Amino acid sequence: MFRQSPVTISRGCFVYRTLDDLDRIAAHAAAAKSGVVIGGGLLGLEAANALKQLGLETQVVEFAPNLMAVQLDNGGAAMLREKIVALGVGVHTSKATTAIVREADGLRLNFADGGALRTDMVVFSAGIRPQDALARGCALQVGERGGIHIDGQCRTSDPDVLAIGECALWDNKIYGLVAPGYQMARIAAATLAGEDACFSGADMSTKLKLLGGRRGLVWRCAGAHAGLSELSMDRRSAADLQKNRRQSGRQSPAWRRAGGGCQRLCHAAADDAERHGAAAASGESDPARAGGSRAEGARRRGAAGQRADLLLP
Repeated sequence: MFRQSPVTISRGCFVYRTLDDLDRIAAHAAAAKSGVVIGGGLLGLEAANALKQLGLETQVVEFAPNLMAVQLDNGGAAMLREKIVALGVGVHTSKATTAIVREADGLRLNFADGGALRTDMVVFSAGIRPQDALARGCALQVGERGGIHIDGQCRTSDPDVLAIGECALWDNKIYGLVAPGYQMARIAAATLAGEDACFSGADMSTKLKLLGGRRGLVWRCAGAHAGLSELSMDRRSAADLQKNRRQSGRQSPAWRRAGGGCQRLCHAAADDAERHGAAAASGESDPARAGGSRAEGARRRGAAGQRADLLLP
């Protein structure tokens, strides 16, 4: 759950959570020229997309060194930043906002490093904090930074009490996506019904719709599973493979695996992950027999394997 930020009550400052929030943002944006989104995660970039589509000069401010730090490594984040900037959105990373000051001509964001940024409106999309006050009041075990500890059956430190979703802390992780919450709900239902089920982590795959309708897929495998490998390709290595292919007149194994670009590479990796995920879910020892759809199956079941970040341009 969300905790109310005291800054959001200020005129020109908004949260990005509900349809009513979007209506308020759109109404204020009608008389604004610029907007800043605080938070460079998935929802923050979607909020920036919304402001840009409303015709505002848009900036994103992120505390972490990279955009989408949960999903992307440094290389993937650098590629994403380049694309976001090319689409006309300013990006400011490693910025801690210390104050938002109202001035005669708008708002000024002050940063811990002494810098400042002026804007007409601010949208907060800085993630969530687990609402665990009830659990603390009941003396349930909670994490140092919040969240109700659960085991693989979604039981808390009191086995008669279960917790799921964004308030639940499993293996010191809080999942900020809806799909893991649905997965936990199925495990909790099975636990209550006396069935044998275990939550073993969730896939953090997610989709990002960039400005202008361009879509990207960020896919991350979680855990470890024999038979899966980590694949990495940037534009320079793809160009080298293409050059070698033209010169030799034949495809190297790496190029065939890449299939001519990052998109097919993603599909190949997702196929592998999905097969192993399906095999693990079904008990089938041979992943090739498990079948199923491509990335969708991997997203539904939570593919297990080495870490992989894949961005579709």
